[in-house]
Amino acid sequence: MSDNQAYKQFGNSVVVPLMEAVGKNIVKVLDEPKNLKNSLKKGEVY
Repeated sequence: MSDNQAYKQFGNSVVVPLMEAVGKNIVKVLDEPKNLKNSLKKGEVY
């Protein structure tokens, strides 16, 4: 296997868990509208 193929394979294996974690955090924030509303009042940016 060439280095290029190995990098592609590694990259593909990292993207799925990363996007899964991002998605879970988005859902968590959207499920807590009270916390989001208070944070927005304080000027925090998500």
